[in-house]
Amino acid sequence: MTSCTHAREALSAQMDGAEPEHDPAAHLATCRPCQAWHADAQRLNRLVRLRPIEVPDLTERILAAVHADPAIARQAQAIKGRRQTLRIALALSALVQLCLAIPLLLGGHVSGLPGMEPIDAARTSWEMASFEIAVAVGYLCVAAKPARAAALVPMAVVLSLCLLLVGVRDVATDPTSFAHNVGHVLVLVQAGLLVALARLTPQSSRIGAGVAA
Repeated sequence: MTSCTHAREALSAQMDGAEPEHDPAAHLATCRPCQAWHADAQRLNRLVRLRPIEVPDLTERILAAVHADPAIARQAQAIKGRRQTLRIALALSALVQLCLAIPLLLGGHVSGLPGMEPIDAARTSWEMASFEIAVAVGYLCVAAKPARAAALVPMAVVLSLCLLLVGVRDVATDPTSFAHNVGHVLVLVQAGLLVALARLTPQSSRIGAGVAA
């Protein structure tokens, strides 16, 4: 005859998905205490399975470990310094771009466009200035929030490549236009700064990005 102890051990094994040494069904059918115990055990087992697992927050421990390692701390500090330099350079280039574009928007016009009426030249300069201002504001936002850098990289790279191709073709056709195309160098510099900043600010979930910023 199976004892209550052996029956409950077998029932526990069944609830854990293991194969018991003997079948406790016969004992369970006639033993009220074991029936009550089994019902309580099943209810507790369901509660444990349904209860969400609490994942501890290891952020502080990881950061403490990083700062405790001198080599890692120096590397993090160096990256922080490079990112800060890139942010300042990008912000300054955007301010220069704004200083060049705002006067055009307020009334300047592009000269040297043969065959264009003055009003058409003015409209062209206003449209160009609006585009330049929008790009400059975007770069200022990235300088303030480097995590946004990667989002603007495709636009900056395509813009710089297009202007480079246009500039090369323009200079090849008319060497006197070289001075006009020198202004495109700023766009190339901005694209380089943006790519470098995006590489130092990975877009995956990062623990130290906020601290480094």
